[in-house]
Amino acid sequence: MLTADHMRTLPEFFFDIPDPRRKQGQRHSLPCVLAISAGAVLCGMEGYKAISGWAEDLGQKARARFGCRKRNGYYSVPSRSTFRETLIRVDPEQLDLALQGWNEQFAEADEGLAIDGKTMCNAIDEAGRQTHILGVVGHQTGRCHTKKKVGALPIKGSDELKQTNEIGMFIPVMESLDIADKTITGDALLTQRKLAHYLVEDRLAHYVFIAKDNQPSLAEDIRLAFENRQAPDYSEPYTLAHGRIESRSIWTSTELNNYLEFPFVGQIFAIQRHTIDKKSGKETHEIAYGLTSHSPLSANAEQVLMFNRAHWGVESHHYLLDWNWHEDRCTISKGHGPENITCLRRFAAGLIKSISKDSVSATIEKLARNVRRVFDYLRMTDNSRKVVLLCQSQEV
Repeated sequence: MLTADHMRTLPEFFFDIPDPRRKQGQRHSLPCVLAISAGAVLCGMEGYKAISGWAEDLGQKARARFGCRKRNGYYSVPSRSTFRETLIRVDPEQLDLALQGWNEQFAEADEGLAIDGKTMCNAIDEAGRQTHILGVVGHQTGRCHTKKKVGALPIKGSDELKQTNEIGMFIPVMESLDIADKTITGDALLTQRKLAHYLVEDRLAHYVFIAKDNQPSLAEDIRLAFENRQAPDYSEPYTLAHGRIESRSIWTSTELNNYLEFPFVGQIFAIQRHTIDKKSGKETHEIAYGLTSHSPLSANAEQVLMFNRAHWGVESHHYLLDWNWHEDRCTISKGHGPENITCLRRFAAGLIKSISKDSVSATIEKLARNVRRVFDYLRMTDNSRKVVLLCQSQEV
């Protein structure tokens, strides 16, 4: 049986990452540098200078817990240049895998995964391109499961590279995840036959995709199927949020399952959003069409609607990155720096959302005032690990 003593701490997961630095003159271990970076980003630190400043403010006990170097009875922290050079050089895939391992040990599972891209507007690489990150966010927990920079992929049978986009990066992003029996949601750009084949046939997962003008015949066929729709199969009760009263209704059908030239269609759907502006009283009706590999037996109309709604939680995740860490204004651009920094930010945002009952910004302020809370969030204390084990045993 797994005990609190057997659970690996965050720095222990970082031991699995190959150290890209030269051994000569190396004063601080890679797990120490990465663990302090994760703690600093959890407290809202945005760049190398801020991470270094946060580390300098750590007390001796906190430095010891992070595994800092001890010399002449005093624990010292890495310098700003050490943080910078480390985050520039560390392999982003290895950092991502280490954080995945930590999440699998401590975090709850997700039934659905949303995949979407985000551009870091001011992170310009050596080729003059903005850094674009394709990430996978859990529907239920809101944590980032994995991410990858959208860039160049090797051409099969050649040493050459070719520039790709979110469609080309979809499969490489999913490769590191166990997605069997999970539902993958994406926007209209990812409504591709190749990706549907990959999800259902190769990975035994399900998809919920939106059909728009990038697939004109597919979208038109689904639209015509619901042209004379009757009463909806399911309607949400009206809710008030952000100054709007809104409700969504969904219609589903299996009539086109054998007609559409799209693989593994279980049902098609139309979702109508009815919105009333509370102040002006103006009403709007928006309708979206889509398709899913779920049959009515594996997902009824209400569940399909929930999958569709949960997908847009990924936009909330992107908003948190910009609001709390000013990611759109971040100018970190050299080496693997942008990808590693956003990896730590996404890890922090998901961690806060899964634990705290307060807003992300309010939680960041509390964490910045009390480093002991940081260790609890990172499960680097015995009590925090025992709480996780207790919750996991109650679920079983």
